[in-house]
Amino acid sequence: MREIDPFAYIRNYYGRSFYNGQRVRTPRGAGVVVGATNYVCVRLDGQHHADNWHPTDVEPGDDEVLNER
Repeated sequence: MREIDPFAYIRNYYGRSFYNGQRVRTPRGAGVVVGATNYVCVRLDGQHHADNWHPTDVEPGDDEVLNER
């Protein structure tokens, strides 16, 4: 069985593009993408551990956009 890159799966299935190190916003605050499974793994600012978020609950962004919210 062929393995698919989790980021490619999210991009193909949900039409959302994420990558490691990307700044994002979740319902609980801003953070950084640190990996993916079928979910996006995000380490929120100030936290030591990452949480898994459904791709539709994560908004891509950059530092300037995230700081304005």
